[in-house]
Amino acid sequence: MQTFRGLIVTLVVLFARPTLAAERFLLAEDSSPGSTWSVDNQVTGNGTFEFQPGANANGAVKHPVEIKATFRYSECRLPSAGRDEAAWRALRLYEEATSGISVGGHASSPQLRSDRRRIVVRADRAGLLPYSPDGPLTSQEVELLPSLGDPLLLAALLPEREVTVGESWNPQPWVGPALAGTEVSFNSGMTCQLQSVASGQALIKVDGTVSGAAKGSTSETTLAGSIAFDVNLKTIVAGELTQTEKRSIGPVTPGMTLRLTSKLKKSAAEPSRLIEAEEIEAIPLEPSDEALRIEHPLDFGAKLVCERDWIAIQQTGTLLVLRLLDHGGIVAQCNIAPAPNVQPGARTDERQFQDDIRRSLGAQLSEIVSAEEVKGPTAMRIYRVTAVGKTDESDMVWRYYLLSSPDGRQAALVFTSEASQLPRLTDRDLELVNSIEFLAQNGPKVATPKSLSSPLK
Repeated sequence: MQTFRGLIVTLVVLFARPTLAAERFLLAEDSSPGSTWSVDNQVTGNGTFEFQPGANANGAVKHPVEIKATFRYSECRLPSAGRDEAAWRALRLYEEATSGISVGGHASSPQLRSDRRRIVVRADRAGLLPYSPDGPLTSQEVELLPSLGDPLLLAALLPEREVTVGESWNPQPWVGPALAGTEVSFNSGMTCQLQSVASGQALIKVDGTVSGAAKGSTSETTLAGSIAFDVNLKTIVAGELTQTEKRSIGPVTPGMTLRLTSKLKKSAAEPSRLIEAEEIEAIPLEPSDEALRIEHPLDFGAKLVCERDWIAIQQTGTLLVLRLLDHGGIVAQCNIAPAPNVQPGARTDERQFQDDIRRSLGAQLSEIVSAEEVKGPTAMRIYRVTAVGKTDESDMVWRYYLLSSPDGRQAALVFTSEASQLPRLTDRDLELVNSIEFLAQNGPKVATPKSLSSPLK
């Protein structure tokens, strides 16, 4: 009996002991600037683009799309510039950033220029904001670089705390919209779960949906994939993410139905690819306004550098068409083209320029309200004509500019805006005009973008 009683006591003691807590794993990347990583991200996808119908078409024009992109670079985290998304910054030295895009059988190959290989990226609620310390990027480069499955945004999915296998968490609210590339988020839900840990590597499942809008287009996005995190190195070492998106036709982008997949690999960089501390220290916490400007090469031997709100929607031959967006709405459109050359020091006759405007506007024109010489910051002469009229019952304003360089080369610009939008346009048209520069005729030619947009996030 004593033995049996002792057995009972022993069992009671054993069952009364607290069970061992499940092992916990810290899932947070080492954000110190001292480590350089080698990154390889491959993005592929397909779907359809939808364009506004022509004058005689009954519905949207659809074209099949095939996409393949490669991103290879060395990366080092930069010191935090604030809380939330402002904390996520990195300096990258790109070896390759290329994309092959086929739309309806027409191929284009956007790529990063060799003199813009040094790139700073920082997280933004609309995605990633890239810029180069070495000069302005083109619009094509700005749209190319924020790729699906970017390791900086994948790292923001981590809980930055200890979790157990099977535990789930929701990332910060800004991360889902940033992954989907939405400027405005209507609804977002992202869930991550630690599925397993083996040989020091944690496998994390990622799922989420985001509805929102970007550049005036609404979108519905689904994200699904996995992340491999090395608990000893404290970094993501691999990831695969699939994005399915349905986007409406917008004022500057086509509608689209796309399925994209990214495959990421990340490892410690070789000694020859390390980023030096001096390079990191030279990057300011906040980019300058000049660093965030966009460079638009012009096929007639000129270029302009302007705000990113001016978005290129067409470049055909020597014609460049930009639209200025504000909160997803069109403020103005600008058409830029060469004008006939004249003798050095001269310009096209003012009456001839105004007559050309009258012929161009036709019955839409009510009157020319002003014609004047405008002083700019350079030796280039600027002549501006302002006209008013109506189109489709809307009151319109047209501002025409004739630019004449000292050597006789000329360019013509027309800004078209509804009269109600003038308070939002202010003098941003003149700022753009003043940014145009005619290049030395025997000097190096700025590379012209082969494509004006990229669907890659």
